[in-house]
Amino acid sequence: MPGRDGRTTTEDGRAAPLAGGRAYQDPIARATLRERAITLLSSAATNGQPEERANAIEGLAATPTRLAPIIDQLLADPNIGVRSVAAMVAGRAKMVSTVPSLRRLLDDSSPQVRASAMYALNRCGEPVNITPIATMLLDPSPRLRAYAAFLLGELGEPSANAMLRDAGRRNVSKSDAAEVRIMDLQLAEARVKLGDETTLPEIRAALFPAKPEDLEATALACQIIGGIRDAASTNRLIELVRPIDDKKQVMPAEVRLSAASALAKLGQRHGAYIADQFRANKREVLRAQAAMVYGEIGENENLPLLADMMNDSVGRVRVAAAAGIMKITEGNTEGMTHADP
Repeated sequence: MPGRDGRTTTEDGRAAPLAGGRAYQDPIARATLRERAITLLSSAATNGQPEERANAIEGLAATPTRLAPIIDQLLADPNIGVRSVAAMVAGRAKMVSTVPSLRRLLDDSSPQVRASAMYALNRCGEPVNITPIATMLLDPSPRLRAYAAFLLGELGEPSANAMLRDAGRRNVSKSDAAEVRIMDLQLAEARVKLGDETTLPEIRAALFPAKPEDLEATALACQIIGGIRDAASTNRLIELVRPIDDKKQVMPAEVRLSAASALAKLGQRHGAYIADQFRANKREVLRAQAAMVYGEIGENENLPLLADMMNDSVGRVRVAAAAGIMKITEGNTEGMTHADP
């Protein structure tokens, strides 16, 4: 049946492919769209709001050559989150040209930024003492503990498992219960990444919220499940995509979209129609999440939708759409005359 934009929908409510999806099978059309996304992300990385700048950096991570001219500027950004994300991306991409800037960040006023710089220098093969990251596992702040755990998991050092177990046993006094729950999940995620799968049941259990205040942890658990590719959780994720799960609990849009994104990372298309439902939602955060789901699904038919979403009135949505296009077109630009290196 026809949708409100003239696009037909399937029986499960998912919008049928637009003809433009076939058009983007053409190498020149894909390369042109990718170039448009890169231009948008490059502009947002230097001129957008802090959240837009951080997300644009991550969107450009697949094109280090295009990120290189602005990365040092971003490593000196006035916003802590932007500096931290820039350091993480520089490390993942092993951008050795950033080493001088990263070394300056070792004296940053923010422990999060200092830790990100240590991670990045380690990834770039530079001699750096990462012991302070482990020390952060004992910090009174559950957020800093969680971030340190994330970095240790990314570094892939199995010897950190003992420290992660100890951090999980230490009390975090006078902290919000929801923050502590988030910390526990990120400690569990790091341990799984380091080969200790005994914490998998804890992560899976968070997919079954008992009360409304558990839903933030459920959304994070979906992200973690997708990141560690836990295929055993697929059926539960399919339940979470639905408006009401098998226990008659109403699932908020944020959780449904997080579950759809996790399913996409697991190679499943269940829940892809959720992005169709929310891509024109009045809430910008949901439109941005929908764009991210399209990107994770990684299919041509979503390119015209994302191309349209790059015209959104809100910057964070435009950035999410451009990042989604980068994901879909990544690795498929060889030989294209306008493709990014």
